[in-house]
Amino acid sequence: MKNFETFKHVINPNKNFTELKQEILNKDAVFFTFDYKYDISKPDNKISAENFWKVAQIKSKNASLFVDEILSCDFAESAPLGFVREITMSGSDAMQAKSTELSRIKERVVIDEETKTALFFQLETNGKILLNATNQVVEENNNVYFFGHYVYNVLKNSQESDDIAFMKNLSQQFLSRMDVMIDKMKLFATSKELEKTYQQLFG
Repeated sequence: MKNFETFKHVINPNKNFTELKQEILNKDAVFFTFDYKYDISKPDNKISAENFWKVAQIKSKNASLFVDEILSCDFAESAPLGFVREITMSGSDAMQAKSTELSRIKERVVIDEETKTALFFQLETNGKILLNATNQVVEENNNVYFFGHYVYNVLKNSQESDDIAFMKNLSQQFLSRMDVMIDKMKLFATSKELEKTYQQLFG
């Protein structure tokens, strides 16, 4: 894991949303990636893209509502096209920090209403792993989908034992954690708390 500084995102106020998204995608060829796609409309409920996008935005400001490992998620400051948040996670989540420590992460969030997309750039961490990610809500053929694309500062072809262990562990654990998160987001999308919470955070 020797790619910390070359991978690290630097806030540039002159970059637009398209350029920022491409910054993440440009890393795909070299660095370890993980993707998911969930059909939000199935099997027995009909959640609109607009409502699930509201939930995705709420998650961007208070991820602790939906991710069990996140103990706190606090707004730190405004930033171009979004804001910076500070996260505290329990234990060693995907090797963010040593197992006896809390993981503390500062992360830039970029919101694009037109494409219903959120970008995430980890700026600082007390661990070894940095993450860039995209989340997007899309409506296709009357179904609503939630996409996630994650890129880590671990070389795909790395032969280092720590890197190999990280990629193996993440591949085994990631989707089960996402299942829990998505279930919580779907419940929130149909709850009475949706509009109230959205207005509190973004109104």
